[in-house]
Amino acid sequence: VSVPTLDDAAGYAEFCEALGTFDAKAEEREALFLCLSALLHLGDVDFSEASSPVRGGGPQVEPVDPARLQVAAELLGLEPAALLAALTTRTVTALARGESESFSVRLDGAKTRHARDNLAKAVYSALFDWAVGFVNGKLGALAAAAERDCFIGILDIFGFESFATNGFEQLLINF
Repeated sequence: VSVPTLDDAAGYAEFCEALGTFDAKAEEREALFLCLSALLHLGDVDFSEASSPVRGGGPQVEPVDPARLQVAAELLGLEPAALLAALTTRTVTALARGESESFSVRLDGAKTRHARDNLAKAVYSALFDWAVGFVNGKLGALAAAAERDCFIGILDIFGFESFATNGFEQLLINF
């Protein structure tokens, strides 16, 4: 997608400069960009659904393009088969007479896509939490050096909000 009024290269350079301003280590930058790249690739993973050859076996869901799943898995540091299993099955544990038994249930295409989207949301949320902690850590060091308090707040149309922990959802609600 291209937006004529936005210069992606300039935005990327500005973002990298901001990371440099906060003294982000090379390993932190690489991990950040790997996660973001994985999310972009994960969003491109789609699934097709066919009936199972086994009676009562549930739907057979496979990635439309396995290479996309493989790239996303590798960027997340996962085995492609493990990511596929996590997205296409759920584990059910039954407890009876003090004994437990676990088994896997295949998900249909819609639930598989929902699992993919929930994984992306969880990774975005973890990145947001990391970014808040990273910036707060740097501001804390600046505040200690300047002997004053520094903080980041969100001002929206309803006024200033201050929470003990600001979450990714709060940012999305406001913007």
